[in-house]
Amino acid sequence: MPGKNDYPTKWEIEIPECNATLQVVTEIKEQELQFKWAKPLNHYEAASTISGTFQGEAVSGKCYVELLAMKPWSKIISALQSESDSNDI
Repeated sequence: MPGKNDYPTKWEIEIPECNATLQVVTEIKEQELQFKWAKPLNHYEAASTISGTFQGEAVSGKCYVELLAMKPWSKIISALQSESDSNDI
C-alpha cells in the first residue's frame, strides 16, 4: 500500500575532493514503513543501485537508503506522547 508521504527516489551526489559523481536510484518506489502506533516514525527505506564515476573510473554497485522524518524531534516526541495517551499499547 503506498504511503501518504512523498519521498525522493533518485539522487545525484558530487564529491569534488574525490572527483566523483554518483547517481543513486531506488529499485522499488513504494517502500514507506508505516507504524499505526507511532505515525511520526514512518520512514522510507529501499534497496538501491549506485553508478557513476570515481576518480575518473566508472563504478557501480548496490546500496541501501533510509529517509527518516524531517520534523524536529520535539514534534515527534510530542506526537508519540499524544498517540500513546489515546491508544492502548
